[in-house]
Amino acid sequence: MKIKVINWDSHQERADRGNYVWFKFYNAFWEDEKIHSLKPSAKLLFVYLLTLCSKASRDTVDYIPSIAAALIGTGQLPVADLEAAGLIACQENAVTSPPRGEEKRIDIRLDLEQIYQLYPRRTNQRKHAGLARLRSTVKTDEDFAACQRAAANYAKYCEAEAKDPKYIKQFGTWAGEWREWVEMDPPMLKKGDWHG
Repeated sequence: MKIKVINWDSHQERADRGNYVWFKFYNAFWEDEKIHSLKPSAKLLFVYLLTLCSKASRDTVDYIPSIAAALIGTGQLPVADLEAAGLIACQENAVTSPPRGEEKRIDIRLDLEQIYQLYPRRTNQRKHAGLARLRSTVKTDEDFAACQRAAANYAKYCEAEAKDPKYIKQFGTWAGEWREWVEMDPPMLKKGDWHG
């Protein structure tokens, strides 16, 4: 599904530029009538969608519910609430036949950035080497879902172990072994059960 943020231009200072690392976030944001009436999970989802639009430098983005759920932590995501409030418009993806051999390839550039956002932060983290490694191994929607699960599992493991950030694996190192974390159930691990 694609989601269009209505009035996206009002969140951009200069429409002539792209690849923003920021967007306008007015201090009156929470007082806006449309925003104020939303549930907290809907407000957080809307801010998440604003960040996706900012990264993509456009008003319409591919919406990946699993990433949003991991960030927001709720069972049912309030997309319909945002649409009813007039903040977003949902568009179903058109079904088209991809070129032969590309049936299951995904838009790696944007999606891998989202996996990086799930990864626990480390002191002196190096992002680009890890993204390059993931580009070589994450090729399909199934790979992406598995890698996303692996990043969430590793983050839960680091949290359960109360790892000091300097002992969290470099993103590039983890990216070379991410498949080892797909089937893990980190909250069930006890200290000393994992030596990775």
